[in-house]
Amino acid sequence: NFALSCQFALADKEMFINNPSPFIAGGDRFLLAVLNSKVADYCIRSLGVRRNGGYFENKPMFVENLPIPQLDNAVRRPFETLANYVLVLTINNQKLQSTYFEQLIDGLVYELYFPDEIKASGKELLPHLGELTPLTDDQTVEEKLAGIQHQFDRLYDPRHPVRNHLETLDSVEVVRTIREALNK
Repeated sequence: NFALSCQFALADKEMFINNPSPFIAGGDRFLLAVLNSKVADYCIRSLGVRRNGGYFENKPMFVENLPIPQLDNAVRRPFETLANYVLVLTINNQKLQSTYFEQLIDGLVYELYFPDEIKASGKELLPHLGELTPLTDDQTVEEKLAGIQHQFDRLYDPRHPVRNHLETLDSVEVVRTIREALNK
């Protein structure tokens, strides 16, 4: 209920929670990606109540005011795939790759909410992603990690436009403004 940043979790199994906790029932990985982004963090903080130590209340009445874009499956798919990558990487303690894919999700969410600003700056990510390897339930952990590593190697290459755009995304005023506000 109290947090320093948005920290939503996926509850894809039946479970009981004895304290107020932000979670997403039903396995909507697109929603998970958006709610854990810097854009959502900024918006929810601006709607919520600040407490001592910089904590804010992550109550449903604040979170439900965040406008979630209604997208077709083709546009949602990269967000879902990247959220799956982060889930697998986090469980398997792959911090570098997990952090990079979280940054990529953030960049895509900026593009989703501020398409004109991102396009005008030439920092679009979605057109340069290419086909992301989906993860399936019948894959072993090793197969999943190998597929994720392949995508990481491709997208983390210093010559790839996705990495270049991510590294310079704060040259876009709205991105810089949000990042600076979150760092206060």
